[in-house]
Amino acid sequence: MLILRTTAKGLINYPNGRYRPIAPYLRYLVLLCFVLLAGYQRLQAQDLSAGEKAARKSADRYYSGKNYYMALEGYLPILKAHPEDVDLNYVVGMCYQQGWDKEKALGYLAKAALGSPKPTKELMFAYGSALHFDNQFDEAIKWYRKADPLGTNRYITSKRINECLHGKRLVAAPVKAVISNLGNVINTAYNEYLPLLTADQLTMVFTSRRPNTTGGKKDADGQFLEDIYISKMANGSWSRPQALPEPLNSRDHDACVGLSADGQTMFIYKGKNGGDIYISKLDGKTWGSPQPFEFNSDKFESSAFLSHDGNRLYFVSDRAGNKDIYICRKTFKGAWGKPSYMNQNINTSFDEESPCESADGKWLYFSSKGATSMGGYDILRVPISSVGATGMSENLGYPINTAGDDLYFNLSPDGKFGYFSSEKAGGYGRQDLYVISMPPPAQPPGVTLVRGVIKDAATGKPTQATVIITDNEAGKEVATLTSNSVTGEFSISLPSGNNYGIAVEKSKRLFYSENLQIKVSDGFVDLKRDIVLPTIAKGNKMILRNMFYDNNISDLRSASFPELNRVVALLKTEPTMVVEVGGHTDNVGNADYNQKLSLKRATDVINYLVKNGIATKRLVPKGYASSQPIAPNTTEDGRLQNRRTEIMVLKE
Repeated sequence: MLILRTTAKGLINYPNGRYRPIAPYLRYLVLLCFVLLAGYQRLQAQDLSAGEKAARKSADRYYSGKNYYMALEGYLPILKAHPEDVDLNYVVGMCYQQGWDKEKALGYLAKAALGSPKPTKELMFAYGSALHFDNQFDEAIKWYRKADPLGTNRYITSKRINECLHGKRLVAAPVKAVISNLGNVINTAYNEYLPLLTADQLTMVFTSRRPNTTGGKKDADGQFLEDIYISKMANGSWSRPQALPEPLNSRDHDACVGLSADGQTMFIYKGKNGGDIYISKLDGKTWGSPQPFEFNSDKFESSAFLSHDGNRLYFVSDRAGNKDIYICRKTFKGAWGKPSYMNQNINTSFDEESPCESADGKWLYFSSKGATSMGGYDILRVPISSVGATGMSENLGYPINTAGDDLYFNLSPDGKFGYFSSEKAGGYGRQDLYVISMPPPAQPPGVTLVRGVIKDAATGKPTQATVIITDNEAGKEVATLTSNSVTGEFSISLPSGNNYGIAVEKSKRLFYSENLQIKVSDGFVDLKRDIVLPTIAKGNKMILRNMFYDNNISDLRSASFPELNRVVALLKTEPTMVVEVGGHTDNVGNADYNQKLSLKRATDVINYLVKNGIATKRLVPKGYASSQPIAPNTTEDGRLQNRRTEIMVLKE
């Protein structure tokens, strides 16, 4: 359970450094006081020496300030000398329970609760919470009921009891998932959370509160401020994380709360204006200055997720009271539409966090404290479509979820691995990063990951270019992205079941064209492409791979129009260019027939170009039949490649 503390500015502070206004959460603070306000109450104190009393007084000050780590440093030596002191066992147990070593709380709180002749309601509730975290659900329910026999705090006790009941059900039927700690190269004795990976699974960005934080400062809770770290996958292992430079990391809290699939856009949390999301773009190897998200409010915005095609942006805000998930959809002009509230199949009267859309766009994963949680945040998923959630959410089950907080889930495009942060027992300390080998799905996700490097033929070096994905049958662009200006790298995940045209464009260059017709039955496909963009020079060619005809007919299908419109745009941009339009066939059938067919198809292309404003004198038709194959005609794939339309530059 995330622990709150109030500040002098009237904010609520989370242990990871994010702040949100206090006013909408008074009822939660009142409920929390059920446990904490009596924290100083002496339960059964033993006589202490003068030195121990002074140390106890100092530790109590840290405890009241919610700096549980410094409080422990004071309490533990005294407890060692007085191991049966009920009150000391209580406060030490509470320090562990309110920090990230929750599994250590049980022994101390058990000693306090069972050793006290008349335990307080606060102690009984705290002991119930420790039993709950340890999956001792029946015992936890018993102590929750003891803590609130008259139902005075029914809202919180009934919620905890329901969590225990869900926990019993989930633990009794565990899912087939293997969970592994990412190891001590990534995790430390400090907090690590928010694991965010690029679509190729080769880069991971996360947030940590470790001693080498920028500026080396600590927060009032005794923890170091947040910084953003990056690690690269090499030879099957993650590299030692490096802190990202300014302007991403500063001398204040800096947390990466979202990362685009291609790794070119980062969403950063800053504790300004009640807590806002900022956006930074990668230019080559340099991150730009973070700019505020246009739909921030004066409330608390905490995390963000950009869909794999870049057309949907999910984010979390408490502008309506609780933390809820909102969505912005990209308009036809490329701007973000106004945020929409996700429906009740996602948002509840409790907090929701960390949305993540699957690469095929069919599922939304998120964390929730809602009705099906077994304790704290649990990771759920819900089927979605263009209109939002289309079914009820489902808990991912145990052992993925625990009685503690399970947050910031990130699913690989192939659906095989999930990354998240958790305070599971047995980690390296506090929150750690974990990877899940996910339960085998009923059907592998129909997704093609297209990635590669774009180079300029003139220099032979990687270059920045625009990658445009078109739904050929619908005749509309579905995604646009830009390759990195230094590495030339790009990546995008495309859901199956569509006829896609891929075009790569750069000024003063011929464009690259490819067609992808992805079947659902293909499952997950990782498609790598190294693309070279030719200059506009005499003799250079480009193949139009998104040209579609009915069998043995030259008439163009409408699915060809997006590709031809791209040729029109190129010729209008280069008004002096003269080109040959060449038609090619495979070697199947009569040679004379193929010659006529290839010329007729070239002529039909020219007619379309002329109809759309290109002068006839700039266009020369040519039919090559099967005389210039680019692949063997012995296979269907080879014959498909040979049936093509080419554009060759005759004059620049």
